[in-house]
Amino acid sequence: MGLPAMGKAIGMEIPAELLRRQPDIKRQQMQATYLLEALETSEKSTELSMLQYQEGLADYQRVLDATRSLTQKQDQYAQTQGKIATSFVALYKAFGGGWQIPAQRGKLSEEVLGEISSRTDWGNQLPITQTRVE
Repeated sequence: MGLPAMGKAIGMEIPAELLRRQPDIKRQQMQATYLLEALETSEKSTELSMLQYQEGLADYQRVLDATRSLTQKQDQYAQTQGKIATSFVALYKAFGGGWQIPAQRGKLSEEVLGEISSRTDWGNQLPITQTRVE
């Protein structure tokens, strides 16, 4: 279901900014799919070049080139995955979502603090007075 149809279904007009982002997300997801295929091919190429080198059929430069290509594909794939995540966060926020941190989140109970303190010497890395739940 596209964003315009979703907006009609929930009785909400979708802002133009969201409509512009939707093709970007789809494009990035398709790009990630293609990069994943290229990544798998590069992995096979790297394995093959290493086997050829071990058997004396190729020089080490071929292994280095294949490894460099594999590393570039891994980097491109990771960047694309990051862009997809960023786009989804922007989309979520544009729909009115937010990041609310509960007041007690990250604070430890007395029992947990006691157990942690007894097992490990944290020095001043665990300021007990600031992390205790009232």
